Amino acid sequence: MSAAPGLAFSVSSASVDGENPSIRPFSSRVPKPKQKNTKPPPAPVIWINGFPGTGKREIAIELRHLIGIDRAILIQNHRRIDNVALPRRHSQAWKEGAMDRKRTLISNLLAPHMRHKTIIFTDFQTDSLERTDNPVDCLEAAYKANRPFLPVTVMCSEAENIRRITDPVRCWPESRVQRKVLKNAFVLRCYRTLKLFDFDEVDCFHEVKRDGFVIDATELDAVVVAEMIQREVKRSRKGKEAMQEVGYRW
Repeated sequence: MSAAPGLAFSVSSASVDGENPSIRPFSSRVPKPKQKNTKPPPAPVIWINGFPGTGKREIAIELRHLIGIDRAILIQNHRRIDNVALPRRHSQAWKEGAMDRKRTLISNLLAPHMRHKTIIFTDFQTDSLERTDNPVDCLEAAYKANRPFLPVTVMCSEAENIRRITDPVRCWPESRVQRKVLKNAFVLRCYRTLKLFDFDEVDCFHEVKRDGFVIDATELDAVVVAEMIQREVKRSRKGKEAMQEVGYRW
């Protein structure tokens, strides 16, 4: 029996009666192409670490302006270094405050409605085992949210570091308490004997490590450093794709 027009091949009377539903006539409709996934990828997390007085806060503010204040949020963790100005009885409150800020960071990082906002987090973390929180937790949360993660270490010479922390104008504009930031050169020298936390030296996710970005800001102002961080995010393939998809001006 020859093939009938419009059919894939010859069919028996049984198949015509519907007993073999696997045989179907040719369709004149063109199959729809698969739609490209246009869902923007999550925006990156930028973790800025450094000793007190290196200019992390100013750098983060400038970076947020470069990205767009409606496209990035800034979470400051400066208060974790202020225990030197607090009586011993406040040490527990200080630790709780540090943990609260960490929870704020991770909750924003994982929140679906925040996935298109770049998160900038300033911190002071050393390799000391006595720290109240673990920077790796932030890295794990970023991976969980499928966000690009860029750790930035801001350095400067000891002389410049001391000059910056003893600057009379160094304070928080939103704070009425002048002693909210570290201004003691002796305490700073003690801090500088410690080694800043380095993700490259931590075994994360079974030897999967995240390279960091180190900047010597001794002779650089906050705007220049922010632009350097901007270029580093852009250099990252995943970060660049994320910026382009959500329309960031990187």
